[in-house]
Formats: sequence, structure tokens, C-alpha cells
Amino acid sequence: MQTRRIWFVVALLVLALTITSGQEKKLPLLPDFTTEQRWARAQDHIDVLFAAAVGYAKSVNHSADDFTQYCVKTFAPSWGKPDSVGPMRVFRGMRRNFLAEPNSKVELLDSLENKVIGRFNRSYVSRRFKDNASFYGITLDEYEGWLRGFHRGVCEYLHLKYEDKIDPEWVTFTISKK
Repeated sequence: MQTRRIWFVVALLVLALTITSGQEKKLPLLPDFTTEQRWARAQDHIDVLFAAAVGYAKSVNHSADDFTQYCVKTFAPSWGKPDSVGPMRVFRGMRRNFLAEPNSKVELLDSLENKVIGRFNRSYVSRRFKDNASFYGITLDEYEGWLRGFHRGVCEYLHLKYEDKIDPEWVTFTISKK
């Protein structure tokens, strides 16, 4: 009789474990995000990391321009070897980089063998610099100075020339052979 009770208790324990292990814990539902929302969030991260990098440079007594020069030194070689890349290839690279931002527009205005004229919209102004306010301590002038300095620095590394003009909606630029 004792053996039957032991088997009965073991059977109940096995049944209880089977029932409780089959019940899944209810977890809260997580939201789904559209592709556009994910791109916008990625752009937020890029903006914040840029602000953090410039902010850090300033906190250790360096300037936004010092950060720009560091970026040029680090990334310019990835654009090609000096004298190996023409203006159109640099334009394509710039366009590709800008198009990672959902509201960015990059247009080719003219193209010759030795010169390219293009423009990109200043979508970052309405996104981060309304009324010329700063973004995490970074000013619009510093941000656009970085863009200009980086593009100019990459072009100089490649033995090209970069010039630009900023108007309220667009930055119009020329890349040419020296």
C-alpha cells in the first residue's frame, strides 16, 4: 500500500510539473516600427553621436575643427588614393552618405570630366537647429563647418578642390580637379 501511495504522489508531481511547465509567462507586447521610423531613429543616433564627439573634443580643450581634421585623417583614405578619384566619384560618395538620412535630397546640377556641381538640402536645420539654437551644445555653424571641412579635407586628400555656398534651403557645391 505504501508503494502505491509513493507512485501516486510521484504521478501527481509529474502531472503538476507538466501542467505548470506548459504555461507560458505572459510578456508585454512590444511595438512594431515602420521602416521610416527605424530610419528616423538611426538618424537620431547619428546626430547624437556627432554632438557627443564634438562635445567631447570641446571638453578636452579641442575645437570642432580639431574633430573635423581627425575625421578627415581617419576617413579620407577610404575614399581612394590621391589622384585616383575624379569629382563624379566623390559626388556619388557624398550622395550615398547623405541619402542615409530620410529627408535628405542631393542633386547633380552639372557634370564635366573635371568638375561636378551639385547641391544638398539642409534638412538638418529644421531637424536639429530650429531658430539657430544649439543641439546638445553644438551650433549650426559648427555642424556646417564640420560638413564643409570634411568634404574639403577629403577632396584635398584626393588632390581635388571643394567649394560650397550655403543658402537658406541648400548647400551648393563644386568639386573640381586642381
